Amino acid sequence: MNENATLEIPILFEDGYLLIVEKPTGILSEGNWPSIELWAKNAAKNEPSAHRRNAILLHRLDKPASGILVIAKTIMAAKNVQLQMLNNQFQKRYYCLVKGDASHLKGNLENYVIKDALSKKCIAATKMEKGAKKAVLHINGVVFNKTSRTSLIDVNLITGRYHQIRFQLNQLGFPILGDGLYAPNDWNEYSKIALHAYSIVFMHPKTLEQIAIKSLPVGDFWDNWKPFFK
Repeated sequence: MNENATLEIPILFEDGYLLIVEKPTGILSEGNWPSIELWAKNAAKNEPSAHRRNAILLHRLDKPASGILVIAKTIMAAKNVQLQMLNNQFQKRYYCLVKGDASHLKGNLENYVIKDALSKKCIAATKMEKGAKKAVLHINGVVFNKTSRTSLIDVNLITGRYHQIRFQLNQLGFPILGDGLYAPNDWNEYSKIALHAYSIVFMHPKTLEQIAIKSLPVGDFWDNWKPFFK
């Protein structure tokens, strides 16, 4: 582990209260180096104001996924944004590519799930099962490519359960491209999955102005889908 090593992390927004970045694939959101959390904590040491030398990761992305992450620089900012999340006032949208024709999918998808510690996977559960949590996402739109037999899905994540999007789509027979954990025959040379958090919308914890950040996916899986991005 070398926490003094340099990570090239794109910064999408920064002020005295928030740091919003794009996490590359293959980098942890939190935990051992290299991770976004430790990178942000190292950067926070240079903040001139002591009360802004925090780096509180407010949500997470799976290691093989990519996209937008929000980090709070103050405890006040963290509490405010976390409250927005609890009240469904923090909108997170994702693009994912799946195998098959998913063009019939629309509206909300709901499941009850459990994080299985042994397999490190999300598994199906019943509502009354111990530890079960409700998982909800909304399908905003689907584009199907007849040539590649793949679909681009625009997802609004309502709840933030462990591996939620990966699990829910795979349960319906639409594994995310590259996701060898849920579709064992689909490991890929990039060690990446076609899941990207491309948009967030919430209120700034201090100014109360709306923050809307968008960062579209590029490379590998995504280049042929650029005309369909919003």
